Amino acid sequence: IGQKTFAIYIWNSVFIFGTTTVINIIDPSYQEHFYFYLPFIVLIGVSFPLILRFLSRKLNIVILNLIVP
Repeated sequence: IGQKTFAIYIWNSVFIFGTTTVINIIDPSYQEHFYFYLPFIVLIGVSFPLILRFLSRKLNIVILNLIVP
């Protein structure tokens, strides 16, 4: 995971924002239960950038290679 920290750094905020937006649509009072959703938000914020980087390298899609460091 150490070699992939730049991808996590770049994409973490995007995936956290997307996750909280989806959670807010599903549960409008999610801020009252924030500590329940926090592990899911952190897990998605770390794992999805890693998955995106893995897919960009394995599938060799030019556009993904340009946007994922």
